[in-house]
Amino acid sequence: MSSAIASIVCEKSILGGLLAGYLVAFSATYVLHRCILLNIPATMTNMILAGGMGSAVALLIAPSISYLQLITGYIRQAIHLCMSGTIQGVGGVIGALFCWGSKYGYYHSICLPLILVEMELGEAALCGSIDEATLVCVSAGICLANLIVTPSFEDQGKEETLQLSRRGLCINLLFGDFIEVAYPFMEKSLLVNLAGYVASGLSVELLTGNSEDVLSSAYLPLPAAILLARDPLRISRAYFAAFSVSFAGALLNNFLSTTARDASPCSPVKKDE
Repeated sequence: MSSAIASIVCEKSILGGLLAGYLVAFSATYVLHRCILLNIPATMTNMILAGGMGSAVALLIAPSISYLQLITGYIRQAIHLCMSGTIQGVGGVIGALFCWGSKYGYYHSICLPLILVEMELGEAALCGSIDEATLVCVSAGICLANLIVTPSFEDQGKEETLQLSRRGLCINLLFGDFIEVAYPFMEKSLLVNLAGYVASGLSVELLTGNSEDVLSSAYLPLPAAILLARDPLRISRAYFAAFSVSFAGALLNNFLSTTARDASPCSPVKKDE
């Protein structure tokens, strides 16, 4: 409640809302502790925490909202400038970094906040399109390859791989989520890992140019994510590239590993006595 009240003054400023939430969370413990030490009744404590503290935070950050809106505007301009296609190859680097950052825990600390900054004014996001290409479509391609030629691992049987890949494919395509399902397969195979990075870089490079035409979002069914963009054909090419390259790399890896396993003897041949 306190954060909701504090955020009233943060209209059209995602940074203002994030700052309000941080300040409320930072001060709530201290204010509650002081209320207990001063023997303030529970009802009044709730009013102080919810209404009083929220109002105080709102008054504190209200003068900075216009400046925070400028900052987020500059961030959006920087994102679109990087994806303008002026310098060839920048999109590929961004795609590979997006994939790497998600694998190593930077998605919620960097990637998702950038998407929220882009969506500050209620529009779709270029980083949302990158998210869908480098994470969702790449993961879906690897899952489909596992369903066609199923690998087996020492710590994971074929049936478990099938169930995980089937669920991952459905959730990725229908809900734009569950990208993490592909990461164990990427870590276990250099070829699958390489295919994932190549697919990410290639797909984002295809998104460069007039970035306003390919604004979209993850967390949507794949057809909805495509139709959300002004240029559905161009964004479809990028998504197809991400899906097909990761699919081909994973399928080749699974075929080679399965063939090699079947060709090797299960047990040593016994010599005749």
